Amino acid sequence: NYRALLFFYRPTNMKRKLKLLLKHCIKKNNIKNMEKEYFNIHLLKGVILALIGGFIEMYSLMIRGAFSGMQTGNLIYTFSNLFENNYMGALAHFLFVITFIIGIIITEIIYQISDMTKIKYEYFIYSIGLIILIFVIFIPIDSEKYGTLNIVAGCLLSFFGALQSHAFTNINKHALSTTMMTAMMKLATSSLVKYIKDKNKENLLVCLEILSIILFFIFGFIVFYVLYKYVDIIYLNYSLFIPISLVLALFCIAFFKKS
Repeated sequence: NYRALLFFYRPTNMKRKLKLLLKHCIKKNNIKNMEKEYFNIHLLKGVILALIGGFIEMYSLMIRGAFSGMQTGNLIYTFSNLFENNYMGALAHFLFVITFIIGIIITEIIYQISDMTKIKYEYFIYSIGLIILIFVIFIPIDSEKYGTLNIVAGCLLSFFGALQSHAFTNINKHALSTTMMTAMMKLATSSLVKYIKDKNKENLLVCLEILSIILFFIFGFIVFYVLYKYVDIIYLNYSLFIPISLVLALFCIAFFKKS
């Protein structure tokens, strides 16, 4: 027993054990730092934007007949309506696409103004977004799917979708979207496969980060659908106070982050 004890506490063995202990501590600390890097205020902002994106997309589609962020749908409906001789429907969806493009151009101009004034571009985006949503609340819901009022509201919501999709293109230094989930599902699956292959925890955290965005986008869908199911359609415009309150929350996050 005495010899075994001497062997255990030999300097060479102690040095090796200290190295292993130090390596373990560094690894554990790196994992904690990595988790802080991913699950932070930027992710909070991302999930709120995804919730807004899902809610607005569902409202826009169910009430105004437009896709606010997913312009692939608007392009498909443009040509399908054109082939079926529904020229008003084709024109409406074409206008939604054009308004989205204009929104992208305006976002680029906002970037330039932000650089010149040294004011964070987020403040400009949130302000314009609030004005658009408040304006849409006061546009009555048209009885016809492609009525003039619905087209005007759909164009405004496409503009809003352009601001959101182009202004917020990354979270935690990763290129992510809070309005278009096809690319997000591809990234989540790719990150999961990389984690299974390499056992790199960073890939797993990226996968979880993307899944949280997707889940909150779906949750936004569900929230509006529940309202659509149980609330009279004439009151559904007031449901936009939900995304308005979330945009105000993002204003607060941006302000406190700066502070």
